[in-house]
Amino acid sequence: QINLGWNLIKAHPKTIIKLIINTLLGVIVYSLNVFLIFKGLNLDIGIIAAIYFTIMNVLSSFINLTPGSFGITEGLFLISAKILGISPAISLMVALISRVIGTVVLFVLGPWAYYKLFKKIQD
Repeated sequence: QINLGWNLIKAHPKTIIKLIINTLLGVIVYSLNVFLIFKGLNLDIGIIAAIYFTIMNVLSSFINLTPGSFGITEGLFLISAKILGISPAISLMVALISRVIGTVVLFVLGPWAYYKLFKKIQD
């Protein structure tokens, strides 16, 4: 079955390119989110540091010890902050604000996306 999935992917190389572009756009948007949250807390970290925090967040999603990697993401934010010389309290606040923003977006856009997908499936 693994080969079947891989053969489907190989048969549609444009889909792979679209997925890569979509992933890069997601990293850019989340990096901008982190950057703006730090900026809102009067701390200019630079876009490279924001990308670093984003990569740590993506890596935390691979560690599925808790639902939504709750606690794992925050821990990686604390470790990243220590490496970058940022206050742990500030980085924890950024991680929590980011979670709140993500949750609000999920609750606002989730029902709309569910409706659109359900309508498309019915058609």
